[in-house]
Amino acid sequence: MASRSTQLDTMVHLVITGGYGFLGVQAARRFLRAGVCWSRLAGAPMPIQKLTLFDRIPLPDDHLPEELTYDPRLKILSGNLADPGIVDEVLDLTACDGDVAVIHFASMVSGDTEMLPAAGWQANVDSQRVMLDALGARQHADRSPGARFLFTSSTAAIGSVPPGGAAPDDLTKLLPQNTYGFHKASPTLTLTLNLTVTPTPTLTLTLTLTLTLT
Repeated sequence: MASRSTQLDTMVHLVITGGYGFLGVQAARRFLRAGVCWSRLAGAPMPIQKLTLFDRIPLPDDHLPEELTYDPRLKILSGNLADPGIVDEVLDLTACDGDVAVIHFASMVSGDTEMLPAAGWQANVDSQRVMLDALGARQHADRSPGARFLFTSSTAAIGSVPPGGAAPDDLTKLLPQNTYGFHKASPTLTLTLNLTVTPTPTLTLTLTLTLTLT
């Protein structure tokens, strides 16, 4: 492995889980257009050498825009993160000397989660745990020194805000009111604990977003 202090020519491997969904595809488009992603090793935006779109379902035909389909930096993977070997293939730590960023969009939507809570738990909670466990173990083995993890939560984890109540912030107590909200609250709390037991930098976003996409 190259010296971290001199690794200013590093390139980044960006992984997007839930990659075939709307947010995953749009994020991939934006990152590949920009061509760079923040590198923890270099402390600056560095070129993306590889972008892996991962999802638990096979990619539907003609699902991706042409600019992604023909981009040589893009790799498409499908499967269950709990299956042997899948996490290693997704993270591919040899691609960029352990400088890997994970954006974890993988999730089962609210209505499906209420109807299929066990499957929802696997998609919303277990998938994150498997990925974090893998990153943490590899960081302890010094195989992923540049790893970082972004989790997208949901306002469902917070529950309802009373009329006139203060806007939620990082200190707001999580009071989910349905299965989906509980599933989103659990990984949020796991990430808080994760900060104390593993060196993988993590960030949770619980936002209402207005997106302008082209």
